[in-house]
Amino acid sequence: MKNIVSNHNKEFQIVFYIVFFIVNIVCISCKQMYFDTENISFITEKKSMRSFSHLNNPIVITMPVYQGKGFLGNDEWGHTYKREGDIFVVFDWERNKVFDWAFFEGMHGLSNWRAVELGSPEKYYDAGQGSGLIGCLNPEDGCIISINAGCKGYLLNVNSNNDSIRPRYGLIPSFDYKNGSEYYNINFFDSLTHTYNPKTIELPVLNNNIGFPSLDRDGNYWIAYQQDDKNYLGRYDAKNEVFDSFFIKDINKVSSGEYYCLDGIVNDYAILSDGVSPFYENFIICNIHNLSEKKEIPIPKKISENDFLLRTVFIDNEPYLLFVNDEDGVKVIIYHLNMEDWGFEYETSFEFFLSETVYSRGSRIYLLNSWDSSLFRCKYYDVETKEISDEICISFDEIVNCIK
Repeated sequence: MKNIVSNHNKEFQIVFYIVFFIVNIVCISCKQMYFDTENISFITEKKSMRSFSHLNNPIVITMPVYQGKGFLGNDEWGHTYKREGDIFVVFDWERNKVFDWAFFEGMHGLSNWRAVELGSPEKYYDAGQGSGLIGCLNPEDGCIISINAGCKGYLLNVNSNNDSIRPRYGLIPSFDYKNGSEYYNINFFDSLTHTYNPKTIELPVLNNNIGFPSLDRDGNYWIAYQQDDKNYLGRYDAKNEVFDSFFIKDINKVSSGEYYCLDGIVNDYAILSDGVSPFYENFIICNIHNLSEKKEIPIPKKISENDFLLRTVFIDNEPYLLFVNDEDGVKVIIYHLNMEDWGFEYETSFEFFLSETVYSRGSRIYLLNSWDSSLFRCKYYDVETKEISDEICISFDEIVNCIK
């Protein structure tokens, strides 16, 4: 009886491997039977752009490039796309138009969309999560170089909280599991030497509140995290490779939890809030040069209790806080934070379906929507004129066809 069962198992395994082999051959063959049905050489061969160092702090993003393919060269019999790379797009916000663009080759996986501004003089970087390649766009000559960073991860847009800071080091975050626990890892990319530092900051992930690190004016990175039922602020001096932790507050498991995340650095102060519902009613404000100096201020609620802080930006060194409420559409609420009395001064509110990307340019706060990466879509609020712009929307096809 055992021999019969054993023979059946062997027969099943043989049939399984034969079927598996045939399926793989068919799949590979099918992929090889899809041929290009459109000519995108005018995109893939444009690997540089005009110098744009004369522009005033332009907005630079990346957009994916796909090659259309049809089965046996016929789209009606079957159609698919192959990712060929990305384009860097330079948007001149003062003239409200695209200045130029250029192609960055490679299967980058998930790209930044917002190019990361690093270094002095600044350059613009994009990294695909899956390739280990980093594209570097130089505004002086408009050329792109490809850097093999040795680490497969995207560069974090840490400078989006303060556009006046151009750090030397970029962050490459990743997640890892060991001993049944999840960890948030951070490595650093040096924009001066174009090298990746294998030294890793390792933080435990106890909830979803590990968010964007923030930069202070000295170029140090700050991040909030939890460990052993306590809230901490971590500071990393990337130049000297020193990581310090500072206790902020115990976690109250009985009430809302009070797991604090870092919402931004405002001059010499860190703003933290509880991102766990129901929200803790106050922000915690910490002096980053003396973290024993803490105070709490009420969180403003213009629309409802579900208003939450998305980003802090600066216009002429004055902090503006962007809140979001998505109960009925997506409402953006903007406050000016008065540093003298820590009071919130309401500026405006309007509907716009924004993503994570916010820029300050001149007296304007630009909000971008990157959910559809084939569109450049934005809206701005001018803190001086109080103007709320119409939505600006430029498609990928418009970009690549208007400048060749």
